[in-house]
Amino acid sequence: MSPEAIAARVAQIGVVRAAGVGADPVRVEAALVAVREVTSWAAAQQAALVGVLARVDPVPQVAVAAATRTSTRTAAGVVERSATLAHMPALEAKLEAGSIVAGHADAVTRASKQFDTIEERAELFGRVDRLADTAAAMTVEEFRRRVDREAANIRRDDGTAKFERQQRAVRLRSWTDDEGMWNVTGRFDPLSGVRLNAALSATVEALFAETVPEICPADPIEKQQFLAAHAMGRLVVGEDPCGKTGRPEIVVV
Repeated sequence: MSPEAIAARVAQIGVVRAAGVGADPVRVEAALVAVREVTSWAAAQQAALVGVLARVDPVPQVAVAAATRTSTRTAAGVVERSATLAHMPALEAKLEAGSIVAGHADAVTRASKQFDTIEERAELFGRVDRLADTAAAMTVEEFRRRVDREAANIRRDDGTAKFERQQRAVRLRSWTDDEGMWNVTGRFDPLSGVRLNAALSATVEALFAETVPEICPADPIEKQQFLAAHAMGRLVVGEDPCGKTGRPEIVVV
């Protein structure tokens, strides 16, 4: 809004206030809308000024708290709102026009904190900024739920993309070390890992539930690794490298 528009709304509020209890209820409601518009305009100016301060002050919340006579915690929220609006010009314009309130922007700030990467937060800001017109027709609570749905969609989409990246990252390599031992190491996506681990555990149980090779180490950790290695051999080549082909055979006469 322009300074002239702000002045007109302030004058409107003053006229209704002067009328007191005799004011027309319709005019009182219109004055309340004017208060909201002026408050939103002021919040937009505050966000813009804090943005300027943040460029030169690494800890702007201290100065903001002093200027606004609030706690540093409250001031930190103002700084976060400023940073959020800097990424959403359409929503910022709606706030300056008085179409939304500061709580709409704060709902986006809250939702953005659940993401760890800059890319995910940027995706959320972009999606929500395209909803600026929708936000103007919603209460803060309604808009918060809409923002949360957008955040959930991003997490869902990212989960699918992440699994695809994991599948593309599957690798297996082998080499012979200085002792002449053949080594193997691999990386598998979570689903493949669960299946391979289940097959390996079942094979260990099938081969060594009742007895283990005499050369098996006594140390518990070394023992499990030893048995897992032989179970892997059974899975790959179809027979136990130790010559053990399964459970002991018992013949009853």
